[in-house]
Amino acid sequence: MKDVDVLILVGVALCIGLFVAVYLPWIFIRGKAATYDPYDKLPDEGVNGWLLLMLVQVFSITPIYSSIQFLALLKTVNELRSQAFTNFAYSLVALTLAIIILAWKFHLPLITTRSRKAVSDVKRIYLLLPVASTLGFYLCSVMFLESTLPSVHRASVSELPRLFFSSAFGAAIWYWYLSKSKRVAVTYRHSEAEMKKSFSGSRSEEPSWSFQKQERSSFVDPSQQGGTFEPPVTKPLKTPFEEFPEVRVSRYELETAAGRPFDRDLWQECLSRSNGDEVAAMAQYRLRDGR
Repeated sequence: MKDVDVLILVGVALCIGLFVAVYLPWIFIRGKAATYDPYDKLPDEGVNGWLLLMLVQVFSITPIYSSIQFLALLKTVNELRSQAFTNFAYSLVALTLAIIILAWKFHLPLITTRSRKAVSDVKRIYLLLPVASTLGFYLCSVMFLESTLPSVHRASVSELPRLFFSSAFGAAIWYWYLSKSKRVAVTYRHSEAEMKKSFSGSRSEEPSWSFQKQERSSFVDPSQQGGTFEPPVTKPLKTPFEEFPEVRVSRYELETAAGRPFDRDLWQECLSRSNGDEVAAMAQYRLRDGR
């Protein structure tokens, strides 16, 4: 009975761990990428699928796994009670934290931008990661263990091939995915010049020109009332995102029709001017010059 209870506790703990380490970051990263660009509506476009799994691994799974390794390393430190090995362990912790922070820095633009350069930077990181991690581990061992704990140093050096190939295997998989994935090619297709023009990060809350929307009221002939004609009462249009929250036209379709990078402010103006008619708004967008 006790064994069954232990298995149940392990199963519950595993489910909670997967929920915290995978599901919550999955939802958060996907929502963050969607708020950046709500016009990604194509099935093969946007941060999802294997691309999203790669980001969850970088931002959640790898830090959690590294924390577990740190705890095991601290247990070894307490058993050996050697100042040299303690310094070696702390140097490995610092090296791992530096690699994680560097990985966060280069993977974050995959969520907040649609630039081809972001993909190139991440691929470069995956090329350098196996060499950097293996070389850093070797240098830490030489600095703190070679002269004081030669047997531990030799054991550490014997682990270098396993460390290199384990990190190179994962890096090679994601490098191949970023190079061959259709989703990555469709989602990140803008150059730096196009990004500065179309995705500056600023979004106007109102169109650049004044647009008035008429109240719904029946027209009455002034001659029948014996009075003067008065125009119907108007009120300013709400923010386009409030007035037309469901946008069915994708950014890819707008870029294909207009033959230029997507201009968010111009699309808002055309959508407001057409009173929510996306077909008319798309025709206006195609004929208007991007600003």
